Amino acid sequence: MQNIFLVYIGRDQKDVQAYECVLSFSQLTVEEASGRQFDADDFVIITSGTTPYHAAAEDPEMQSVIAMLRKLSKSHTKTLAIGVGMSALALAFDGEVEDHSERAEAGVVEIHRLAPAEGDAVFGDIPETFSAVAYRHDDIMQLPIEFVPLANSKMAQFHAIKLAGKPVYGLQFDPLLSVAHENLSVVDHVTIQQMLVDLSLPVKNVDN
Repeated sequence: MQNIFLVYIGRDQKDVQAYECVLSFSQLTVEEASGRQFDADDFVIITSGTTPYHAAAEDPEMQSVIAMLRKLSKSHTKTLAIGVGMSALALAFDGEVEDHSERAEAGVVEIHRLAPAEGDAVFGDIPETFSAVAYRHDDIMQLPIEFVPLANSKMAQFHAIKLAGKPVYGLQFDPLLSVAHENLSVVDHVTIQQMLVDLSLPVKNVDN
């Protein structure tokens, strides 16, 4: 049986309430998750929700998140790093991340699937263009060689990445906040729902 854990690194507890509407999980703090041993039966979601901020490598909490992602990547634990979590994932492999709040994204964003996504279990069969909800300040300026770029947007060259050979994904957009968002089309809702199914996340029935 799969155990789903959510590590919330945002600043608004309303995000957690929104996640609870679409997914059943156990919430952990960064400290709790850092001290826990996860395995292949676990799924760990690390998300900043609607809180867009810079993943500063010198920040103590961010250092803990980076260390946790390094540990998770060495196991076969399914991992989904969303928003600032994706920035931390890139930093965990010595990627280059910069704060570009001047071209931040907040709300519904058009996402474009990239050619390297072909054959990917989650992104391989989705539409070439779809919309989703994103809250992003950071840009990954240099993607670590261990990662496959899967999607981008007009404002960000990396909106979805995958650690090659591992069940570890990073997303700048948030599929959990997107799955029932009222400003997305039926096609977008179906796309996001299928994406979550392919990620092995059993979302609850939601009204679109």
